[in-house]
Amino acid sequence: MVENKNMEQMVSQLITMVGKVLEGQNDLKAEMTGMKVEINEMKAEMAGMKAEINEMKAEMAGMKAEIHEIRAEMNEMKAEIIEIKNRLNDIDGKLVYLTADVELLEHETRQNKKEINRIKKQIEA
Repeated sequence: MVENKNMEQMVSQLITMVGKVLEGQNDLKAEMTGMKVEINEMKAEMAGMKAEINEMKAEMAGMKAEIHEIRAEMNEMKAEIIEIKNRLNDIDGKLVYLTADVELLEHETRQNKKEINRIKKQIEA
């Protein structure tokens, strides 16, 4: 009888231990399920971040293309400005030359008027 009682106690303890082990397994399963949910949420968040990164990369590529176009336009404008400056220098040089010609013609005109007046006086005399 003592043996049966010991055996019953051992079986009872074993059942209690198995129950605790099963309870622990259920707790672990619940915890793992929660972790799987968190992992899936993180994966979804990372997928969203990857999509945002790809959108940003596309935007940056577009911006780089725009910057390249702007630089090309600026280089063209610089070339045009240099060409305009060269034309202005040419015009300025021609203006100086023409101004000198006008001054010479004015001087010659004054001289001719003096000569005409002198000749008129000689004719009248």
